This record gives sequence, structure tokens and C-alpha cells, in this order.
Amino acid sequence: MLLSILREVVADGLLAVVLSFLFWAMWQCPIELTALLVATVIGALRLMRPVWARLAGRMHLRFNQWIEWPVWRRVASVHEAGHLIVAHRLGVPVAGYALTPAASYLHQRCGATYFEHHPNARDPRQLLRTLTVLVAGKVSEELVLGKSVGAGHDLRTLAQWAALIDAGLEAQGRSPVGAGFWQQACEAEARQLLKIDALLIEQVADGMRRHVPVEALLAAVDRARQPATCA
Repeated sequence: MLLSILREVVADGLLAVVLSFLFWAMWQCPIELTALLVATVIGALRLMRPVWARLAGRMHLRFNQWIEWPVWRRVASVHEAGHLIVAHRLGVPVAGYALTPAASYLHQRCGATYFEHHPNARDPRQLLRTLTVLVAGKVSEELVLGKSVGAGHDLRTLAQWAALIDAGLEAQGRSPVGAGFWQQACEAEARQLLKIDALLIEQVADGMRRHVPVEALLAAVDRARQPATCA
């Protein structure tokens, strides 16, 4: 709070210096008139600031809905499809998903996949499954789109988990392996699971864009693993 007030005071002070230079030094206004004009301009700007903030927010929201979201919608759906498919195939219960049209306006990611709570999340096998699901969105983008552009948050989370794993290894007197090792190993596992049926990623991603219930998407993943039967 105090820092915010200090920033506003400094900003108003700098603005007052600039306006004083314009009115008094360049335009040769009397000192009394210069002081009045500076106070009037700064006061008007302060009154207009809330209105401008609301207007800028609405403009940002509309820009996101009309321009940003149509571009990111496919990326987000392919990314979340990777999370969903790999999680389901590894036995991690999927609770739901969401694609967020106003993601940047709300300072959120464009999509999210939700999982049921595991009672023993730090179990080594469960932790490995968690890391594999975490990088599955990145792998899915690479398989379908040719490159990954929306995995920054996932990789930062993986680095945090890797730091905890390495700390545990060091506590046991073992050498840490680093986040790069876990990322590479888990990406290889996720890629193997997703390459079984690459078209399934597009199918699930399309279903997400059409708001298909998560149960139907999981059923589609199950059907994709069933062998074809002859009539």
C-alpha cells in the first residue's frame, strides 16, 4: 500500500516537472497560471484514471475474445487433450477440464485439466505419473502442431517438483539428477502413450472445443485402446 502511494506521488511529481517546463519555460506562461494549469491537468488525469482503467479493461477483454482466443483456442485444446489422454492411460483420475476464453484478461492460462486428489501424492510411482502428465501437454503440442508454445507453466511446476526430488536424493546421500533428466524421461513416456493413436489427440481436442463432457472424452480414450473387431 505504501509503495503504491509512493509510486503515484513520484509519478505526479515527474508529470508536474514536465508540465511546468512546457507551460512556463516553453510557452512563457506566468508562474501563477503555470501552477494552476499543472494542478488542473494532474487533477483531471486523476479523475479520469478509474474511467480509463475500466475502458482499457473492456478493450482488453474484447481483444482477447475476438482476436487472441480464436488463435489460442486450438493450441489450448491440443495441450489439454495431451494432459487428459496421458492421465487417463496412466490411471490418474481426471475430474474435468476448462478452456478459458478470457485467459489473458483474467491473468490465467488458456486451459486447465483437473484431477482428483491422490491420498499419497509423494509416492514415487505416483510422483512419476504426475510428472509424466505434467509434460504431456507440451508433447501433445509438439506431435500435433510441430512445436510447443504453451508449456511454460507446466515446465516451471516440473522444475519445482524436480528440486524436491533432488533434495530427497541428497538427503539419502545420492546424487541429484536435475530437472532436465526428469523432463526428458517423462516426455519420452508421454510421447510413447500419445503416439499410439495420434488422431485421438485431435478428436479429444475437438471435443473440448465443443464442450463435450469429460466422461465422454474419457470413453473415447478407452475406445481408442480397444482392438478393432471384425463383423
